Amino acid sequence: MFPGSMGLDALKQDDGKSSANVLDVLSADPAKLRASLEEADAATLMLVLVQITGDRSLLARARPHISGPMNYHEKMPEELRSEIRMRLADALLDYARTGKALPPIPDGEDLREMLSIAVGEDVSADYVSMMREDLEAIQPDPRGLNWRHEPAPEKLAAFPVVIIGAGMSGVCAGIRLKEAGIPFTIIEKNSAVGGSWYENFYPGCGVDTPNHFYSYSFFLNHDWSHFFAKRDELWSYFEDATDRYAIRDHIQFETEVVSADYDDASATWTVTTLTGDGRTEQLSAKSVISAVGVLNRPKLPDIPGRDTFAGVALHTAQWDASLDLSGKKVVMIGTGASGQQVGPTIAPDVAQLTILQRSPHWVVPNPNYFAEVSDGMKWALAHIPSFARWYRFQLFWAFADGLHASLQVDPTWDDGGKSISQINARHRLYMERYLRAKLGEDTPLIEKVTPSYPPYGKRILIDNNWFDMLQRPNVELVTDQIAQIVPEGVVMADGRTIEADVLIYATGFQASKMLAPMKITGKQ
Repeated sequence: MFPGSMGLDALKQDDGKSSANVLDVLSADPAKLRASLEEADAATLMLVLVQITGDRSLLARARPHISGPMNYHEKMPEELRSEIRMRLADALLDYARTGKALPPIPDGEDLREMLSIAVGEDVSADYVSMMREDLEAIQPDPRGLNWRHEPAPEKLAAFPVVIIGAGMSGVCAGIRLKEAGIPFTIIEKNSAVGGSWYENFYPGCGVDTPNHFYSYSFFLNHDWSHFFAKRDELWSYFEDATDRYAIRDHIQFETEVVSADYDDASATWTVTTLTGDGRTEQLSAKSVISAVGVLNRPKLPDIPGRDTFAGVALHTAQWDASLDLSGKKVVMIGTGASGQQVGPTIAPDVAQLTILQRSPHWVVPNPNYFAEVSDGMKWALAHIPSFARWYRFQLFWAFADGLHASLQVDPTWDDGGKSISQINARHRLYMERYLRAKLGEDTPLIEKVTPSYPPYGKRILIDNNWFDMLQRPNVELVTDQIAQIVPEGVVMADGRTIEADVLIYATGFQASKMLAPMKITGKQ
């Protein structure tokens, strides 16, 4: 188990509901407490301080210095940061000394004001109930499957469930069904859990959503090495969750679902599987959960001559761990999420990297993308009551619902198709300024990397030193059309042949065929 992770049985400590153990830890080493607060996020510490002291004047003082939502930005004066840290340490030590119970999470308008200050913009009242639930993290788990009236054991046993896939969603579904006492079987085509994080291990492979948000709400890990972890650490997290909740025995590995047929008369699914050794088996289920995801079937482009290439050709999702790219001429097709992780990672080692781009993506910076999580921040996440929960909300807003307004089309807005609303245009301007700051004004790269479509028309990518890579002398970005692939490389529409020793397909997945090749039949 991760040293700083917390399962369902520890969540009371996470929010301070069972405060004795947490406060004992804080009071045992006041110097450690104060030193850790110096490394923790000051805005998040402020929210904890407001919660436990009720001093809401801090919100008004912090409001002008916090903005969002494209990563929330905290620019509080150092004097205010120091005051928050000192007062919070004193307050926590006082609670430990007196034995008083920590106050509950606020509600209603008080909570909405805190949520809004936390992310630097107005948060709708619609979120208050949901976020209070997440911030409380009480026992029993409010998001778990807890029966109001528990069915008889024989009734539960008569409702078997089949889950297809043991990635992030499949493991989560298994955990919840186990809590509810519902029998289930998970069918997994690979030999391990983790889905995308098991299958993908190309150079630079990692998450582009902050780890402290990209994790189960009921199984927080406070010991992530980086704010945006790489593949091995992510895979280990899901392996750990599988064992922590004893799900592994419910999984049939190296087995694929061939078909699932629904019989309306008996309200039953018959799921046919094919095992790794070629045996066909059938399972009966009252419910089937598809947790196959959309990033598991590689998509190869339909380019004439693709099979004629004489060198090494591979998709990012089918990487060869033994492949040595040192000194090689590499052509990479695709500039999406995987391409933008692979490219900057291999560019320093290859002789030449030629990137073939069909259309550019919007790319944004994030100050924490390469940053390690300090020991003090880890300690605060694990020990300061509610700190991890408040921090998780700030990340949720910046990377999810806080962006919703910029995705809505304003029918009265018209700037020639560059954006869909005033706020969307503001985001575009921010992204354009960033890429120009990275590349300079007088370079043909500006036209190549600036999308013609509005922000969020395709997935936004975090800058993985992409713009820096494009300026390397051994890197070329080509935006012409591909005519064909030949044994020695790629022929472009203008007749130019780009020679290659290695051809990398960073061309994504068959997202529109997420259930393929399974055959699903049922009530029409």
